[in-house]
Amino acid sequence: MKNDLKKTIKFRAWDNSTKTMMSHEQILKHFHGCYEIDLDPFQDEHLTYMQFTGCKDINGVDIYEGDIIEGKGLTFTVTPDFTVRTDNIAKIIGNIFKD
Repeated sequence: MKNDLKKTIKFRAWDNSTKTMMSHEQILKHFHGCYEIDLDPFQDEHLTYMQFTGCKDINGVDIYEGDIIEGKGLTFTVTPDFTVRTDNIAKIIGNIFKD
């Protein structure tokens, strides 16, 4: 039986001051390798965190909250309550911060 509770927990962050996306690895480096990421929005006002959904797009790219994906004739933005399994049926075409 597949263990559905096992999910990779990782984040990326939009840095509003530099207008760039920070990868999960860059976030860890930014916080000196600490795996405890404080998601308090007042601690880092210039960062907007987005969590990995656990899904990948048709090209094997991780899908995060805030991504805009297209598949099966639909285009939509991934939100925190994202529950639809999109593995290998959708393609990331952008995100809410940049195209």
